[in-house]
Amino acid sequence: MNQLQYMAHLEEGGWTLEQVRERYEKWAEGQKAQTNLNFTIHVKTTDEVGGTCGFKHIDLLHRKAEYGIILYHPFWNAGVSLECALLCLDYAFTDLQLHRITFETLTTNKRAEAFLKKLGTHLECTQKESFFENGKFQDNGIYVLFEKDWPGVKQKLQEKLGRQRTRVK
Repeated sequence: MNQLQYMAHLEEGGWTLEQVRERYEKWAEGQKAQTNLNFTIHVKTTDEVGGTCGFKHIDLLHRKAEYGIILYHPFWNAGVSLECALLCLDYAFTDLQLHRITFETLTTNKRAEAFLKKLGTHLECTQKESFFENGKFQDNGIYVLFEKDWPGVKQKLQEKLGRQRTRVK
C-alpha cells in the first residue's frame, strides 16, 4: 500500500471495522448491480490470500471497465500479478466482450507503471493533481488496453509466464 496510502486511512490510524464493513458492502452492491467483479487471489502453493483483483465501473453497454490489483508484498515479483491480469483480462475481452479496459495509478508509482507496460497498455492521459497524499497533490495516470490489442498482449503474457515457470522448476 506504499503507493495507496490515501486508501489506507493512515492519517486516521488505519481502517475502522465500520469502514471495512462499508467497503465490503459497497463491493457486494457493485457485484449485484454487475458494475463490479472482485476476485480474491488464492496462492495454491502456500494456501494464503495473496491479494485482490478485479473490475469496477463495468459498463456492458459501452463495453468498458477499469481493472485493478492489490497484491500482498511477499508475492511481488513471482508472476502472480501477471497471471491474475492474464486470467481477468481474457475473461473481460473474451467472455464479457469488452472493448476497452482502463487502469489507473499515481504517476509516482513506478512499479505499477512498469507492470502496466508489461501488460501492453498505453498512457491515455494524466489527471493533474487529482489525489491529495502526504500533504501534496499527486497526478494520476490513466492507461488503456483495447480488445484489438488483446490477442498479441495475451500471447506475450503467456510466453512471459511460461518462461517464469520454467525458471522456477
